[in-house]
Amino acid sequence: ILPSFLKDLETAIEWHYKGVFTHLSKERWIMRSRFAQIDKIISSLYEILDIKEESPQIQNKKMRIRDFMDNLGDSPFIDALVLELRDPFLDYNTLVRKQIIRFGRGCLKRLLSKILESRDFSWEGYLYRKKIAGLLQDMGKEEKEEFKNHLAKEESPQKLRQLIEISGFLTSEDLVPILKPFVDSKDYEIREATVFALANIHNPQAKQIILNMTKDKDSRIARLAKRQSKA
Repeated sequence: ILPSFLKDLETAIEWHYKGVFTHLSKERWIMRSRFAQIDKIISSLYEILDIKEESPQIQNKKMRIRDFMDNLGDSPFIDALVLELRDPFLDYNTLVRKQIIRFGRGCLKRLLSKILESRDFSWEGYLYRKKIAGLLQDMGKEEKEEFKNHLAKEESPQKLRQLIEISGFLTSEDLVPILKPFVDSKDYEIREATVFALANIHNPQAKQIILNMTKDKDSRIARLAKRQSKA
């Protein structure tokens, strides 16, 4: 595999996915077809990575392919995949999810950054973030650790609210200590999202935090905590 071949391949993949950022995004059948072609290309490269032979020639091929994948995993291709996750067609959604999971932790920072650009707190946005949580569930332990780091360090209220909501969908008990400080946030929406997330996790520690919030000075939070403590 010559570097020039991989460069041409990168250009071809870019041509296929760039339609997501143009008027072509509305032509669902075209975009589905293009991403199916990308999937075939990337699957072929992964087949080479799975070869057990360790000759110098195969090693060299694998090294170039890994570099190629690393570059692709930190490119606008990931942004395109994030947008395509909104497609309602189930089989196509499975294909997009598979691509993201393949890139793993290498693409996660860019993935989350793109997802959190959204300001959609409608029902559709809620379902989208639930879909993202399902995607994270299917990824490995390292990816989940990366998500926790992102949650702990995020400072933007709008982004943090979304991360907290995703945390609730993940229902992972080890997220409770990270969520706990947000109970004291000055932002009502952050505190509201934290109550819902803790209620979804539903372990003894989360239940106790919610119980403590039933006596909160903010009557809105106290009422919400009481409702969730009985759920």
